[in-house]
Amino acid sequence: MEAYKNPNTPIEYRVRDLIGRMSLKEKIGQMAMPGKGSLTPTALRDGSVGGLNAGRGPYDGAPVKDWADKADEWQQAALQSRLEIQS
Repeated sequence: MEAYKNPNTPIEYRVRDLIGRMSLKEKIGQMAMPGKGSLTPTALRDGSVGGLNAGRGPYDGAPVKDWADKADEWQQAALQSRLEIQS
């Protein structure tokens, strides 16, 4: 098991290990936070984005279940990324 995935490894070492494995694109992607209208599962899988700016946008007023379903979709896509970095 990679050190960054091992919950028994000290967090400082896990972070160092993960960052050492990341490509420049993935590091930049972790700082990119598009609005929810432009976040796609593909962008999460390929490391282009690392989070979501959940301000106002296309899901405003949507039922909680719709938000939860969308969050689940994004999370599953993130877990399919090369390093399985969760959003």
